[in-house]
Amino acid sequence: MDVALKLKESLQGEEYTVVMTKNKHSESLWNIERAEVGNKNNVNLAIRIHADSKRLMELLCLYHLKEDMASEINELSRNYGGIILKEMIASANMNNRHEKVRGKLLPF
Repeated sequence: MDVALKLKESLQGEEYTVVMTKNKHSESLWNIERAEVGNKNNVNLAIRIHADSKRLMELLCLYHLKEDMASEINELSRNYGGIILKEMIASANMNNRHEKVRGKLLPF
């Protein structure tokens, strides 16, 4: 949650509008609820951050299958995801688990 809040602050500092689906670690939303928040707010880009293990210092970027979404959205998501992946690995000295395509991710 700390990383998400720092990212929010940084993006707002660059004058981006940020919509959070949760603001506390104890909050929990289903994927469909996250999608509803994104749709309601007409988001252009969604970033989802997970901390799967306190011990691992690895970063993984997941993408939708191309046939699951419009190609221009897929390309935009992949470009921004690649930038975030590269910068996070460099600044936090994390291991790169690279980019992976995954089906059945719920797009906004």
